[in-house]
Amino acid sequence: MARYEDTTQYERDVMTSLGYHWRGEGWQRGFDLSDGDMVVEAWVGDRLPERQKELSNITHLWDQKISDINKPISAFDQEDDDIIPFSEKAKNSFRADSDKAIKFSADKENDLTNQISEMQKDIDDLSSKLKNKSQTPLEKASLEAIIAKIKVGKERLDVLRNEAKKRKVHQEYLKLNNENWFLSREKPTSGVKQQQNSNRIKMGMQLDEEKKIQSAIDANMRNTQQYENDLRNKESEVNRLKSLDLSTEEGINRAENEARKNEQSAQHALNDAKDRINQANGEKARAENVGREHERKAAQAEEKRKKHSQLLDDFVRWNSEVDYGKKAWWKEFNAASDLISNLEKERDDALSVMNASRESASRAANRQQQATRDQANAESALNSARKTLADVQAKKAMIAKEKKEAETKAE
Repeated sequence: MARYEDTTQYERDVMTSLGYHWRGEGWQRGFDLSDGDMVVEAWVGDRLPERQKELSNITHLWDQKISDINKPISAFDQEDDDIIPFSEKAKNSFRADSDKAIKFSADKENDLTNQISEMQKDIDDLSSKLKNKSQTPLEKASLEAIIAKIKVGKERLDVLRNEAKKRKVHQEYLKLNNENWFLSREKPTSGVKQQQNSNRIKMGMQLDEEKKIQSAIDANMRNTQQYENDLRNKESEVNRLKSLDLSTEEGINRAENEARKNEQSAQHALNDAKDRINQANGEKARAENVGREHERKAAQAEEKRKKHSQLLDDFVRWNSEVDYGKKAWWKEFNAASDLISNLEKERDDALSVMNASRESASRAANRQQQATRDQANAESALNSARKTLADVQAKKAMIAKEKKEAETKAE
């Protein structure tokens, strides 16, 4: 039989705060019902009254230790209705959805792989035709432009194929994640934990595979940009040859004059672009150096400010006006406050210069990028002009040779 004298003060405080009161042999708490009835919780006795048999599952708090009452309940308590294992029907539904998503991505990957193979065959067939030496320069340039265009399309499809592959791997990762979700609702036996660890290892491998595929996608994007630049150059060459009239002496002279003008203009643009690149690089480097220097100054000022702020806090905490002397105390306080304010200003000024320098460096970087693009365009124009001059010279040489042969035959 429990006695009130055997309870601790802590137990009394806890039970009283919960609305319980000691009645004879234990803690009790009453609730009013309709018709003047009352339900008493934590009832103690040989048995419960007939009308309270439905409450027979109530735990007798006085039969437990306070430490047991406060002990957290495991999430995997078999009597906890909130934790219910997944049914096989629910598991199979999730698995079917995952398999469907994996199959969709796998089919896309296979379809794109077949398309890429067909495009590679076209590239190989057209490349073999380039070996035909009887082609005119325009025919050869047109064929090269077609090949370049197919390469661009092939690389773009390769991006889509790797994206589909990445999605398939990610769906496999999600499927494993679902399996661990199912296991989390099971009783945590050693077998369940071992399977969860195995799934986690596989999930890590899937994430690593995703990273590798993403690297391949990044490489595809870079290659696509290169192929697009090559395609533009090939198309420019085709247009140049189409507009080139070398059938008459007048056409040859006109083409030569225009090519020389274009060569001079392109060379000037190229020199200007190189100068702007060098200037932008110098401005960027100087701005970055200034930014780093003032970042260092700001950090030093902030470190000093924190140090003196702590010293001031300690001074205020351990020294009173009475003990230190009112005049001396305020003199010390004001001097420290002024020093802290000056350090704050020094820090803010340095940060302001640092931010301005970074903005200046960013603008210089933009100018450098634009100048680099201008340089590429100028180099392309210069190469085009020089190719035209080479074609003109070759045509002149051929005409001179034919003329000489004709004169020789006439003699």
